[in-house]
Amino acid sequence: MSACTSSAGFRVDEVTLPSTGTLTSFATAWVPRTGLLCPYVLGQVDIGAGAMVFAHIRGLPDDAGTPVAVRLALNPNRPPDRASGSNTRSSQPNKKDHPMSENVPEAAVAEYKRGFACVDGEFVPAATASVSIFDHSFLYGDGVFETIICRGGRLFALRPHLDRLWASCQYLQITPPYDQEQITAFITELAKRNELSDGYVRVVISRGEGYPVSDPRKALKSKLVISMQGAPAVTRPPDVGVKLAIASTRRTPPICLEPRVKSNNYLNHIVAKLEAIAAGADDAIMLDLEGNVAELPVANIFARHGDTLATPPSNGILAGITRETILRLVAEGAAGPGLRVVQRVMTAYDLFTAAEVFIVGTGSGVAFVESIDGRRIGDGTMGPATKRLMDAYTELLGRDGAEPDLQLTTKEA
Repeated sequence: MSACTSSAGFRVDEVTLPSTGTLTSFATAWVPRTGLLCPYVLGQVDIGAGAMVFAHIRGLPDDAGTPVAVRLALNPNRPPDRASGSNTRSSQPNKKDHPMSENVPEAAVAEYKRGFACVDGEFVPAATASVSIFDHSFLYGDGVFETIICRGGRLFALRPHLDRLWASCQYLQITPPYDQEQITAFITELAKRNELSDGYVRVVISRGEGYPVSDPRKALKSKLVISMQGAPAVTRPPDVGVKLAIASTRRTPPICLEPRVKSNNYLNHIVAKLEAIAAGADDAIMLDLEGNVAELPVANIFARHGDTLATPPSNGILAGITRETILRLVAEGAAGPGLRVVQRVMTAYDLFTAAEVFIVGTGSGVAFVESIDGRRIGDGTMGPATKRLMDAYTELLGRDGAEPDLQLTTKEA
């Protein structure tokens, strides 16, 4: 039996087996905070040709940390070792077989998988973090999430994001597994471990694992997963406009599903995005059932006519935190003197005839719209209100202690 120690601090043992037979074996588990290597019986495992078995040792003390993972790998070319009276043989650790090993070069792991994630309070390598195949969020999208931007090591609007996460959980009758203070502590520690400067944080709460049927009562304990992406949240050059297409897929109406719930089911948005991709556009504009402008799959939209900025009301869209921030900035005069903002019903006409159109979101930041359905908006370049708001928003993200007091759970007329 050979072993390697992962960056998460637990031991991984590999046992190479004959092509067929029965294994009765002991394994050793390194117990964190004790420094002990403790023997645990794996028990009897029946194997067949071509099989691959993964076993997890259970029953470690509550404070023992992550259970050890023991990989049982078949070698069909190796007969049982009768001389030793055992049908197990040791093999040398193989980097390729141990993605959790510290010996795996960082370049071998996709950039978005690097660093650590937090799963139910445990910090584990992001590349190997996982949830159960019986998790109801994986099976049915039964869960909620938030994405929080980080600039210069500072998390923007963390409290409003967590408040909205809590409201989404409350609506779906999911009890969060930890309180907001605990989740804040997890995020802070995870950002430290990942040395996160610019990027974003994703916080997911699932209804949890349960029998694979769409009955929420079967999931007995909710689950928390926190991940981080070190790449900048905004990658589009500011002087490059967004090309949009109006999708035929309509935004799910509030009578069917409350739009203020940020759930893990994004199929409605993804189908609209697929339409935009097929049309050669960057993203989609979704209309409501009456043909009025609603939102983009992951952004809100504004249009300027003269000294008035207009944006669709929040009673049929997700109440975006970036959207609310922009509303506040306009009210403070950041978009220019005399410019006001209204929330009203809008149609495609209001977009096609606007002097400038821009979108806002955690991922996009503030970005100007170059064209819609192939029709140029304004002169096809960034307008003055968009430029001022982009600069003001960028400055706000970099400001120490920037924690806006946003209320996102009430509908507007």
